[in-house]
Amino acid sequence: MTHLSRSGMLKLWAALVFVTVAMHSTTLVWSPVFWIDEVQILDFGRSLVFEPDTTWSISWLPEERPAATYGYLGPALQEGVYRMSGFQAWAPRLASVLGGAAAATALLLWLWARGVGASASLLGGALLLVEPVLVQSSRGGRVDGWAIAAALGAAWAFRRASEGRERSLVLAGVSGAMAATAPFLWPTAVATLVAVGVELAQARRARGFAAIAAAFTAGAAVTGAALVGVYVMLQGNPLAQADVALGAQFVVGEWRGPAEMIPIVLDALVRSLVLWLIAVLAVLTPSARPLAVATGVALLILAPSRLYAYRFLYALPVAAAAGAALFASRRQLVERGHRRLAAVVAPLLLASVVLGAVISLGARQAVAWNERVERDPAPVYAAAQRIGAGDMSVFIGEVEFYHPGRQLGWRMFRPYGEQGDHRPPELLARMDFAITGQEEHDVMAAAGLVLVASIAPASPMARYGPYWIYKRSAVRAPR
Repeated sequence: MTHLSRSGMLKLWAALVFVTVAMHSTTLVWSPVFWIDEVQILDFGRSLVFEPDTTWSISWLPEERPAATYGYLGPALQEGVYRMSGFQAWAPRLASVLGGAAAATALLLWLWARGVGASASLLGGALLLVEPVLVQSSRGGRVDGWAIAAALGAAWAFRRASEGRERSLVLAGVSGAMAATAPFLWPTAVATLVAVGVELAQARRARGFAAIAAAFTAGAAVTGAALVGVYVMLQGNPLAQADVALGAQFVVGEWRGPAEMIPIVLDALVRSLVLWLIAVLAVLTPSARPLAVATGVALLILAPSRLYAYRFLYALPVAAAAGAALFASRRQLVERGHRRLAAVVAPLLLASVVLGAVISLGARQAVAWNERVERDPAPVYAAAQRIGAGDMSVFIGEVEFYHPGRQLGWRMFRPYGEQGDHRPPELLARMDFAITGQEEHDVMAAAGLVLVASIAPASPMARYGPYWIYKRSAVRAPR
C-alpha cells in the first residue's frame, strides 16, 4: 500500500464504497428497528419545508405548533426521498447511508489535497467509512453524514484554492458556500468546520490569501443569507423558535453534572478509543499537530451542547484526519526519538479499520439477518390497519407507527423531546385514536377514549409490540 497511486487509490476506494453501501442496503428494511430520531428528522423535513403550514406533528409543543430546527436542509432531503419512494422507511435510510459514504469520501479527498499521500488518504477515509458510530447514525436515517460531508468538502475546496490553481477564487467561493450549507444540513456540523479553520490558518501566509479569503467570505455570506431567507419565507421570524431550535439542537444544551457527564464521555471514548488515542498522539509531529489541535477545538465546541454519541461523531472526522496525518509522518516520529511509537501507529490504525469493519459490516449485518423475523415491521403495519386510512388525528405513543401513519394519511401527534412519554389531557381530548405500548385505560378514559383492541407481540422475541388502540366513540371502530 506504500506505493499506491492516485488512480489506484480512487479505484480501490470506489470498490470499498460500493461493497459497503451494498451490504448495508440488504438489511435496511428491518434493521435497525424504527426509532425516534429517524421519524423526527423526517417530520422536521415535512413541517419545515414541504408543509410549513401543517397543523400536526410528532414534535408537538405546548404552544400548539411543531418544534423547529435551523438545520432544515438535511431533514428536507430525507423527506424528499421519503415522498419519492411512496413513504417507504428504507428510502431515507439508504439516503443516509449514502451520506455516510459521502462524508468518508470527502475526508479522503481532503487528506489527498493536504498531501499526505494515497495510502494515508485511503486509510483516513476507511477509518470513517466503517466507524461504528457513523454507521449506526447512517443506518438509522440520521443526516450527520451529509452535514459532515459538506464541512469536509469545504475544507477540501479551500485547500485546493490556496494552492494557487486556476479558478482558485471560484474554489474559495465554493468552499464558503459549502461551509455555510453544512450547519443548515444539521447544526452540529459547526464542530466539523474546524477543518476549514485549519486550512484558513495554514493558508494565511500564502500568496493571494486576501483575495481567496474574500472569495470564501463572499461565498459563505451569500449562501448563508439565501438559506436564512428561505427559512424566513417558510417559517417566519427565526428568533421566534430560538429556544427550541438552539436549545434542543446545539447551542444552549442543558448543563449536566459530573455524575451524568462522566458515563457519556466514557461511552464516547470506548466507542472510538483508537481514533481518540491516535488524535492525541498526533501532537508529536509538526505535520499532524494542527489536526490534533483541531480535534480538541471541535470537542470544546461540542462541550456546551447536550452531549451523547452522535454529538461526538462530529469531531471524529478530524480525529481520523489526525490519525492519517500521523501515519504519513511516521518518519518524523523516528527523527524525534519515538521509534517504538512509529512502529505501532500503522498497526493501530489498521486494527481500528478492521475492528470497525467487523462491527459495522460483520456483526451488525449478522445480527440483522439473524433477527430479521423479530425485527420485521410487518406487525406494525398490520396493527395500523386496525384503524385504517383517513384524515384522522392519532396520538402515537409508539414512534414506529409514524411510517404506516404517513401511508394511511393520518395526522399524528406526539409531545416533543423529553415530554414524548407524557399524555397531555388537552391533546388527547382532540384525538380520534391513540396507540400506546402499555395499558393506559384511566388516562385515555379521562380524555374520552376507549380501548378497542390490544395486540400482542408476534413472538416472545419480537421487537415490536404489544400495542393498545383507543378510539373516540364518535369515530368508526377499527376493522
